[in-house]
Amino acid sequence: MPTLRLLFSLAISVCLLLSQTKKPDFSGTWKADQSKSTTTTTPAKNPNQAAADDAPPPPPLDEQPPEVIQQKGNNLRIGDLNFTLDGAENVNELGQGITHKSKTHWDGNRLVTEWVMERDGATLVKAKQSRALSEDGKAQTVDTHVETSTVITDFHAVMVKN
Repeated sequence: MPTLRLLFSLAISVCLLLSQTKKPDFSGTWKADQSKSTTTTTPAKNPNQAAADDAPPPPPLDEQPPEVIQQKGNNLRIGDLNFTLDGAENVNELGQGITHKSKTHWDGNRLVTEWVMERDGATLVKAKQSRALSEDGKAQTVDTHVETSTVITDFHAVMVKN
């Protein structure tokens, strides 16, 4: 009987330790490695020509400034955008009547953000982004699926820490 109690206690301890595994910290300054990054764009199946103007596309990877990420506890800041990592909605005002609404959560060690950009309540962009950090913490993979009223774009970026 004492052996059974010991095994049971050990099993519970291991489960508690595994559930408290530290999540990756994406803090740092990151630049896209163009040689390992791809972009695929396809027309939307049923483009909505009456929809609000699409947001302009991001500049090519070689023209984008480094991405600065600050992560502390439940808070994440990427450039000028603020997020929480618990699935709660975050709202960032971007100016010119554009709002960025997002929800971010952990999926294992991947950080997943689903977001929309709206102007006057109309959706301009809808996206889902997933980030994973390499074991050595020097590279991250960012996969982003973006939908507008006219195009669907998938980005696969490998970012290296500066």
